Amino acid sequence: MTRVSRLPESVVDDDGRIHHLLQPAIASGGQGAVFMTREPTIGVKLLNESIGSREVLARVRRLAIEDLASIAAPLSILREVPGYTMVWLRGMTSMSRDLAPSGEERGDIGAWRIRTGGVKRRLALTAKLAEVLADLHGRGIVYVDLNLANVMVSALGEFSELRLIDLDNLRLASDTSLAVHTPRWSAPEIFDRQPPTTWSDSYSLSLVTFALLTGYHPFYDGDAIRFTHDDSPQRAAAKRGLIPSVIDPDSNENQLSHEHLPFDAILTPTLLRRYQQTFSEGRNEPLKRVTAGRLCQALWQAHDNTRVCSCGMSFLALRKICPNCGKDVSGSLTLSVRSSNLESTYSRLTLGSEAIDIQMRHIPLSVAPNRRHDRVMSLSPGDGFFHIEAAAGWSCSSRRICAGESAIVESRDGDSFRLELSSNESK
Repeated sequence: MTRVSRLPESVVDDDGRIHHLLQPAIASGGQGAVFMTREPTIGVKLLNESIGSREVLARVRRLAIEDLASIAAPLSILREVPGYTMVWLRGMTSMSRDLAPSGEERGDIGAWRIRTGGVKRRLALTAKLAEVLADLHGRGIVYVDLNLANVMVSALGEFSELRLIDLDNLRLASDTSLAVHTPRWSAPEIFDRQPPTTWSDSYSLSLVTFALLTGYHPFYDGDAIRFTHDDSPQRAAAKRGLIPSVIDPDSNENQLSHEHLPFDAILTPTLLRRYQQTFSEGRNEPLKRVTAGRLCQALWQAHDNTRVCSCGMSFLALRKICPNCGKDVSGSLTLSVRSSNLESTYSRLTLGSEAIDIQMRHIPLSVAPNRRHDRVMSLSPGDGFFHIEAAAGWSCSSRRICAGESAIVESRDGDSFRLELSSNESK
């Protein structure tokens, strides 16, 4: 395959704008490389010369993705070299940085997890990734080659912004042509030269999100595989999903016996079941795989029910003892968001010693994809209560709420829902 022979210092787009490339590339693969530029909101993808950038851009522009904020959408093709500019966000790095370190770099795994945002940040990042993939699938679009290198996340551990890059292979689900893939993150049927589908996307999503949450690949990092050579029969079998995963409910052949955070601090029972089914029955039966939408829902539910220990470690609220320092952290409260007629509970959030935001995704209203994370209100802890601060366009019947109390929240458009605060002991 012919590649760009010499990397330019700057490129010119179709509109005559000059973009100065910042070296080195922040991501690269078989189809090209991605660079930041001196402009904080513009990135550049340089394609291999055998790939027609004008055709790629034209195909992607025909797809309905303009309103998806978590996608680095193409903007303009380049004039003198194959490639295009894209929407960018400064301060992003590859998601692969958040995998568990190994060897001499490993050090204190607990300190590394705290430094990189803990379980809560990982749940937010994986939920946002599942969210954007579910939006694509809902529009009949297949991403095709989901892997860690194609997902950019906030470089700083206290932030959880995410952008999906490398849209060159984006296609309609009705397209049955073959495509490139990254073996470590591909569905088994792709190795049999089957065309990519939303189901193969969903399998890749499960691989990627499990790896980010736990720090380990569900097949390659198990005891049966991790010490084998790259070209070993065992790795070839793992690639096709022909061996048990590290969480297989019926086999411990490939268990994860080396140091890791306990799974009950990371995965809710629902998430564990979703992953187990996808990595067992779902290996050969695509319809048994968890969809991006259902995985997104389970990931956000887990995220909203985490707690943070004084040592800095975040983990699932189901666990009462910090897995890092061993401190007892029981005693949090649960905030229920219910429809105003009390017929159903729409979402539940665990409240601790940190302020939290109630977003549009938490309330029983249908919202556009680009408004799911708009703030409705903030709750900050006080002395025995939580102070409520409503966002513009919203009002609350009370400015504070204690355990055992409730409040009605209304919008200027007449929509309403109910908040109820209860202690864990009373649930």
